[in-house]
Formats: sequence, C-alpha cells, structure tokens
Amino acid sequence: TKNKGLRVFSTLLAVVLIVSLSICGGYFAGKGKSSSYNSGGKAPETELASRPEDDSELSENYSAVFEKVNKSVVSILVYSTETQTITGSVSGVIYSDDGYIVTNDHVYEDTPNAQFMVRLYSGEEYKASFVAGDTRSDLAVIKLNDKVKGLEAAVFGNSDEVIVGEPVITVGYPFSYGSSATVSHGIISAKDRRVTGTSTNYASTFLQTDAVINPGNSGGALCNMYGQVIGITSSKLAGEEYDAVSYAIPTKTMNK
Repeated sequence: TKNKGLRVFSTLLAVVLIVSLSICGGYFAGKGKSSSYNSGGKAPETELASRPEDDSELSENYSAVFEKVNKSVVSILVYSTETQTITGSVSGVIYSDDGYIVTNDHVYEDTPNAQFMVRLYSGEEYKASFVAGDTRSDLAVIKLNDKVKGLEAAVFGNSDEVIVGEPVITVGYPFSYGSSATVSHGIISAKDRRVTGTSTNYASTFLQTDAVINPGNSGGALCNMYGQVIGITSSKLAGEEYDAVSYAIPTKTMNK
C-alpha cells in the first residue's frame, strides 16, 4: 500500500542519515532522552523578518552576504567538567544582543555536566550556560554568562517565505574551535522535507539544501541572499550514493 511504502522509505532514509555534524559523532532528533527539557531560563521573543517585496536588498555576491552574517555566528567549545574532556566543537547563531545563542541540541549529547565556551567573531571568549533544549526539533539555547557590549544578533527571516531554487549560503565553524568561519553556497532543494528520526517515529520538517555542511557546522546559519538567517544547520545524508543532501531547521520552528 502507499502508506506502507512511505513507512519503508522513511525507515531506509533514517538508516543513512548522519545525524550529527559536531566533531564528536552522530545524532538525530529523538535520541532516547526525554523529548524536551528546560533549566528554567527563557530567551526573549524575536520577530522573523519578512522577505523584502522588491529585490533592492538582494545581493548577488556571496562575500557580501557572508559579511552581513559573519559577526552573528559563533564558535562553541563543548566540554565536561566531570570527565575533564572536550567533547565537541560546533557553531551557534546569536539570537539576541543580550547574549542568547541558538544552536543544536545534539551538540552536548552524552556530555556529563556539559559546559560551553563561546568564541565571538572578535576573538573574545566567554563561558555560557544552558538555557533550554529540545531533542525533537534538535534545537537548544545557551546564554553568555557575562554581559557583552556590541553583540550583533542575526536578522532571522521567515522560513515560510523561502522559495525552492533560491540561492543560499551556510556560515559556521567546521572542524575546530576558534578557527575562522567558513562559507559554502548552494540552493534550497526542497521545503518541508519530513525526515524520520533514527530511534523514534517522530518526523521533523526541514529545509533541504545542496550547500555543503561539514562536521562542526552544527548550529550554524543557513542564509538567504538578503542576509537573513532562514535556518539552523543540523544534518545531512551520508553514503556513496548521496551527494550534497543537507538539512536545516526552519526559523519558524526555531521561533516556537
């Protein structure tokens, strides 16, 4: 039957998913923990910017878009004070100018008493505390412990207004903490791409892109050519038969 065929396809798809792009290994939504948890903190609400009605703000230059977004993307070192080990080096996006940062939930999975060190565009480093996380959406929020002047929050665009085929870039810190941010480019391959998790039947909805997402890009930015962040990079398909099939969490999901 059609439904049975969809279930079989979803199962096969889940098998080939690389579900972590942090340095330390694999993950996807629904890893067997509680579906969500919260330490009691709450980030301020952020309005999603609409897509401009005309193309006057549209950039045809990838480097110009990168310059708009780069100061809002951070490098995050994940470590455990309990085991005295570094467990991952990932990315994050500044959510608000008072120090809230959005990243992926999976980046601290299996890290006892996870702690975070954040390196800003300026090279300054600050400790950050966990605020909230959700395994199903693979989203998490952390907050800088210190008040930092001059933080540049990203402009978050409305992912519902994304157009299939439009050009995009990713911005993040793959491979190592504290290195320079990198950029890759591609297009929006699909919207509302529903993918089933590896250990549950829960299916999350993603933006699909052929822009390259490498280990360490977890929690980074997927941006349109207006310089708006439209997604938080999360995962990709793996296997010799797959090429450049990457996923980002839509900003509409992030805002919720």
